[in-house]
Amino acid sequence: LYQKFVTKKLSFENFKGVLLFLIICCFLATVISPTIGLLTLVYVKGVVPIENFLKGWSVWYIGDVLGVLVFAPLLIEFEDCLKKNNLSSNLKTPNLLFFAAVILFSFLVFGFNRGATFSSFPFLYLIYPVLVWGAVRFQALTLLVGVLILTTISIICTWANIGPFAKTSQSYYNLLALQLFLGVSTCLTYLLHSTINEWLEKLDQMRIRQGLATKFANIGQIASSVAHEVNNPLNILLFNNEKLEDFEVSKKIEPEYRRILEAQEKTIKRISDIVKGLQFFAKEKNDALEATDLAAISNSFLILIRGTLKGQQVEIETDFEKQEIFALANAGKVEQIFLNLIQNSKDARISEKPLVIKIKISKSGEKISLEFSDNGKGMDQTTLDNVFTPYFSTKDMNRESGMGLGLSIIKNLVYEMQGQVIVDSTQGVGTSFKFLFDSAPTPPPVLKEEEPVIDKSSDQLPLRVLVVDDEAMLRDLVCERIRSRGHSVYSANDGEEAFKLCKRQKYDAIITDHQMPKMNGITLAQKLRDAENGDELYIILLSGLSGYSNSLERKTKENLFNKIFSKPCRLKDLFSALEEAKEKRTRLPV
Repeated sequence: LYQKFVTKKLSFENFKGVLLFLIICCFLATVISPTIGLLTLVYVKGVVPIENFLKGWSVWYIGDVLGVLVFAPLLIEFEDCLKKNNLSSNLKTPNLLFFAAVILFSFLVFGFNRGATFSSFPFLYLIYPVLVWGAVRFQALTLLVGVLILTTISIICTWANIGPFAKTSQSYYNLLALQLFLGVSTCLTYLLHSTINEWLEKLDQMRIRQGLATKFANIGQIASSVAHEVNNPLNILLFNNEKLEDFEVSKKIEPEYRRILEAQEKTIKRISDIVKGLQFFAKEKNDALEATDLAAISNSFLILIRGTLKGQQVEIETDFEKQEIFALANAGKVEQIFLNLIQNSKDARISEKPLVIKIKISKSGEKISLEFSDNGKGMDQTTLDNVFTPYFSTKDMNRESGMGLGLSIIKNLVYEMQGQVIVDSTQGVGTSFKFLFDSAPTPPPVLKEEEPVIDKSSDQLPLRVLVVDDEAMLRDLVCERIRSRGHSVYSANDGEEAFKLCKRQKYDAIITDHQMPKMNGITLAQKLRDAENGDELYIILLSGLSGYSNSLERKTKENLFNKIFSKPCRLKDLFSALEEAKEKRTRLPV
């Protein structure tokens, strides 16, 4: 309230928080505490006249109220002074409060001037309300616990005849006992408040995380389906393009057609990159920490997000080291962090100038640094102090602007990955988030197989190939191109039809799609492998799913497929696989 008053920003936008603060500090701390203390005094000394009781309670209450209303503004001014002199980063107000309490208690317990000690004793009644205020303001639970420990030490010292209260009148003991109960009551009040808030925060976080998980799962399913549907026509374009290249070689078409083919090739690659981004987003995820290429995740995510930023004057710059660096992280959680940070930067942009977002990934020793910065409005110190506090937001709480949970979720995600997050912000300049992750060993490189030389004359016996795909145009195109190599080619519309054909005829190789009606590619492959001599059959999967999803990777390891190609694939890769099938030619018996 004092800060709002001095900055002329009096409003009731956070009235609930102000009311809660007043209830805890001014009611519980200043009403219940003296009541408990004086009742303890009655218990120690026996019956006390009602007028003495009321007088003592009133004096105590006034002292507590003064502690809140007088010392709190002074501490705020002191805190602002520290910030202006750049001392706040190393000298936190809660620490100053704690050390002040230590000095005061040490003086009272071990002081040599008993007269000075006795005269300063009333100031003890002003300490606890201020500490309660400090604990609520700075969430300094350890502060109250520390002071409570000091109070307990004071009691023990008095009982052990150590300090200025030793061997003195009973009144000193009574005052010290009251002080102890005052500390206990205020501490328990804050502990209860803190515990309830923490419990509610965890409950809200769990609810939000579950909602986000469901939403991301639904988006992932849609993305996977869209990717599959886009990949089929994309493969048709790619195969046709390669077919036109063959025509060019044989008929020496004009250079203009070469330029057209190259333009088509670039367009196909661009669409393919977008689809791969969708596939990566839809990829099966878990919470395990593993060697994660942050640059690869960033590139895949940016391919998707750039389209949504068009026309919004948003520029994204990247600065990645040339060599691959792997962090111990989780790809799905890193995606969520990127999504929340980009949305946060868009919300904090300065309207009159373009938004520039910079993403830098580097390695220093055993730590991997991911730095995300923007040139937005920046944050003041109050906002910076509460940047990860759930439901804290400088925007209106509504469906469009969110509920102030984005950065809080980021903090939890980083901690779940055993990382650190450092925030730096300057008003009018921008904000920087720096994430530190443990370095992970570089995974062994995937050895690329040498491309076999394809002999178009095919002096060996041709293969009997069955092509299975529910996309008629793509199926016919694959059959045509394989047939041009001299092989015998047959086709089926789905897995069920293909399995019936395999019962009647012998095939050397099966090329199958994954998602098909009636029977998918995995089920077909399993049935074929279970048949007699099924292990010797060469099965190729053309999948429009997330290039290579976890389930398909497992199927390859189980020797279900000899090759898996993600759509769009190139004909030369398909022909290379068929050349490999020649080497292990075996006919599946009827």
